Amino acid sequence: MTTWRAELHYRTTDIDPAQVADHLAESAAVVHYHSEDHVLRLRAGLDGHDLAAATAAACHWADDVDAVLAAGGVTASPIRLTVEDAAAGPLRWAAGAHEAAEILGVSTARLRQLDGKEGFPHAVLELAGGKVYHADEIETWRRTRPVDRGGRPRKTSPDE
Repeated sequence: MTTWRAELHYRTTDIDPAQVADHLAESAAVVHYHSEDHVLRLRAGLDGHDLAAATAAACHWADDVDAVLAAGGVTASPIRLTVEDAAAGPLRWAAGAHEAAEILGVSTARLRQLDGKEGFPHAVLELAGGKVYHADEIETWRRTRPVDRGGRPRKTSPDE
């Protein structure tokens, strides 16, 4: 038996997170409400032999959550249900400037130079703290890029 993690997101109107957490205490291990986006995020652990069984369990869990929210008078629309192997750990899909530079083995100043070059992965977000890239795209670019020696070109000697 494998342990799976399910995450369920709802778009909702203004709610009292404490009240919702009380209603969902038995069915969700984590309840988080992002008031700016009006998104309620729930997480729970599930058991299943394979992904199909875990997905079926997650759908059943989502139906139970729908019923609990409706009984509590919460108007919510499901927008996302994800199921993943709990042993897999967090996915590292995002890389800020520091992480992207670390992947490439360069400084953040050099990363800013590379960012404008043709073929360099485009940032997926630009935040006040800087750009955010797909980590796997940065890794792929690192493996496939031509060798960049940096610095000035070597002088050629007159006898060459």
